Amino acid sequence: MAAAPRSTHELDLLLKNGVQEIDLLGADEFIVLVGCTGSGKSTFLKFLLKDATLNITKNEQDNCNFTDGEATIDSENCLTSKTIMPNLRKDEETGFVVMDCAGFGDTRSEHNDLIASFLNKRVLDKARRIKLVIVERYDRLKLSGDRNAFMNVLSHVSGLLKNNHRSFRNSICLVATKIESEKDNGALIRSIKTFLKEAVKSLEENYSTLTISEDKLREMEILSFLIANSQIGLFRRPSVVNADPWGLPALQENFKNLRKLVFEDVEYTPDDCGKFNIVVAPKTQIWIRGPLIESTVEGLKFLISPLAILIEQAVDAKLGEIRGEVEEKLTRIAEAGEITIALLSSIKSLQDLENFAVNEAGVQEETMAELKFHAEKAIFYFGVAGRDENEIKELIFGLNGKRNTIIAKISQLVEVNNFILDLAKASESYEVRLVNEECKELFNGLNISNFPLKMANLQRLGFNNVSIALQALNLRQISGCQIDDLKALFRKKNENHFSAEWVKNGDCLLVLGRFVFLSQVIREINLANRQECIKQVVLAATEHLYIDCDLSLQHTHLTLIAPKIESTRVKRIIILKGEDAPDSHDRDEQAPASQDENPGQNGIDGNPGYSSGSFTLISLDIINPTLLEVRSTGGNGSNGQDGGNGRDAPECQFPTFEKQQRATNGQIDRSLHSVVYTCDRSGYTVEYYQSTQQLNTILQMGKRRITFNMKLIKHSEIKPTDGGKGGAGGSLAVAGDLNLRVENIADLEKVSINCSKGKNGAPGKGGKAGRNARGKFRIYECTSVTVLLGLLQMSNGSLTAKKSAEGECNSKLEDAKDGMHGKTEREIRSAPVADRSARLYLSTLSSKPLLLCTQTPTKQAHDISYRQIRPLIG
Repeated sequence: MAAAPRSTHELDLLLKNGVQEIDLLGADEFIVLVGCTGSGKSTFLKFLLKDATLNITKNEQDNCNFTDGEATIDSENCLTSKTIMPNLRKDEETGFVVMDCAGFGDTRSEHNDLIASFLNKRVLDKARRIKLVIVERYDRLKLSGDRNAFMNVLSHVSGLLKNNHRSFRNSICLVATKIESEKDNGALIRSIKTFLKEAVKSLEENYSTLTISEDKLREMEILSFLIANSQIGLFRRPSVVNADPWGLPALQENFKNLRKLVFEDVEYTPDDCGKFNIVVAPKTQIWIRGPLIESTVEGLKFLISPLAILIEQAVDAKLGEIRGEVEEKLTRIAEAGEITIALLSSIKSLQDLENFAVNEAGVQEETMAELKFHAEKAIFYFGVAGRDENEIKELIFGLNGKRNTIIAKISQLVEVNNFILDLAKASESYEVRLVNEECKELFNGLNISNFPLKMANLQRLGFNNVSIALQALNLRQISGCQIDDLKALFRKKNENHFSAEWVKNGDCLLVLGRFVFLSQVIREINLANRQECIKQVVLAATEHLYIDCDLSLQHTHLTLIAPKIESTRVKRIIILKGEDAPDSHDRDEQAPASQDENPGQNGIDGNPGYSSGSFTLISLDIINPTLLEVRSTGGNGSNGQDGGNGRDAPECQFPTFEKQQRATNGQIDRSLHSVVYTCDRSGYTVEYYQSTQQLNTILQMGKRRITFNMKLIKHSEIKPTDGGKGGAGGSLAVAGDLNLRVENIADLEKVSINCSKGKNGAPGKGGKAGRNARGKFRIYECTSVTVLLGLLQMSNGSLTAKKSAEGECNSKLEDAKDGMHGKTEREIRSAPVADRSARLYLSTLSSKPLLLCTQTPTKQAHDISYRQIRPLIG
């Protein structure tokens, strides 16, 4: 029997050496040989791998046996296992790694059993895939043999595979050794399968009347795997001596069959087949419950205590080394503390502990390797002793109770830092800004002694966040340095280098500051000498911009830039209006009337309205977006001027024929022709007269009197003039562009945005046409008298109008026309922006603008250079 270690120190040395050998191998796929002590595993391994140290010799009874240069393996007395350390060998041909585990049985000392089990489990737990070969003497697999010996081996295998035995359904085989029978392979395998079936029946019969245990069910399943797969190998004894065992024909065939079974037929388990159970002899379980396990726990505590101190010091140093501006420093400390707490709380394994200690606390790898060895050993000892492993794991992973202390210390630091950051953030609220001077007085006088009393006034000073107020009252501990940080951060948050400057020829108001209030801007605008000259207002805050009142601007661009823009208390409305167009005709509603022969003058077109200014908002966050409304409306166009009226034609005079018309000799009989001739020369028209046949002739002594009627008509020769054309109505103006960019577009969409055009001016009316002059007529009753001297007519005959009737008649000239009404232009160019309709952009800061609503493209340049603003917002 191997000599037992004389001390715990020697035991540790053996365990460490074994661990180092296993770790140096670096393999993760194993063919594992298991079996009872004396089953011939080591000899089988050498035969399988064609080890040159294996020989055949005869004993004193003239029987042939295998020898390996260390001990003779005979058929009766090989009861002592030569293997304490796992024997790991690599097959040169296939590259497979084969491990000969320490044999099962009670022949080893408690120390050696403990070492073998620890190292066996170490190898198996490192494995990713495994094949399991059960090695048993053939005489124990006969129906007439010692069934209990094989059942003991089966029990050990079942215990080893307690948590993952089903992974070995196709990954387990049985090799019978020390076979002397002359039977052929088929008969021997059938015999062994019969034995295995009888073993299953025996298990079923023994537990048929009782509730069968999980261990026995597992044993039955393992037997069923062996029977179903027929994965059974035969390792025969040599019958003759030969310097080369593999040169014997019988063993040569045996060698090929065994290699095929182990290397080809049996499959590897699936990846990560799980952890293996601890298997030790009962006497070892009893022995380890003594002083060994207690001394192991004390030794582990001795190693953990300085590790815990190193971790605490490293964490303190790491958090204490964080530098920067107050807010940045506090934020980084809080974040680093929370990460450290999460890492410490998540330590559930030795690997977790090693990662944290080495990477986060700078612990030397050698220190952690020593601790890991003793921790693994202690966990193994607890498992062997049947004690709760969680007890020792809590000791290790909890750093012997120190982990909770470290976490509590970091948590307190994180709590105070977060409180300071939250309180400083709350001081940015509009309500706190209203009482800024009182807040400054409170924080300037803050110290450790008056901290609770001062914090009781937070809600009175506008800190409406109830959780912050309660946190301030319940804060367990705060240091003087942390109070100094709080005061410094508050001062930084409340310093406001506010400036308002008129730039670009005094038509642009540029307001800069850490905190900007819209109400301040309105005061600056009201102080401007000529408010109508303002073209642009730019508000840029490095911290916070408060929209704390309504704002209305006419024909002015507005730009808001700040990391945070907040609409306070109630709904705030920003109105951007375009200016209505002025009248284009100096308030004369109608153009001048016609002069001479020209028509009335055309009306002047109305002026176009002015666009409202553009609106730009750039921010990381909009606070209370539902309380903000932006309205943008274009100005109205002015009305067109009415056209001038046309000129009336002058009134026509009635025709006159009053003078006596003398007829010369020879014309007496042509009295009518004489009248027509006379009227024509006077510009009259004879429209109606009686014909010669209708003349009434009265013969008297020495005279002849002729009477007749005639109608003289006078028409005007001057035409009336047309009315002038009405002026076109002035074009409406559109709203300016609205460009809103924030980090969270979902909040942006909650802002109420309304864009509308102005109204077109009404078109001017056409001028009225001049009136046409009506013709005038008169009807005359005429008498012609001729003196007769015999057959001669006297030449002094006369034609005289006796009476008349008058009236009016239609003109012969065309009537003048009324002027056309002015037409409304759809849209015309309006100063100072290009012809367009409003665009609305809603976008995130990290993307290109997303055009949600557009009508007509436009260009619009801001008067202020963004290079003046960019340094303020980073």
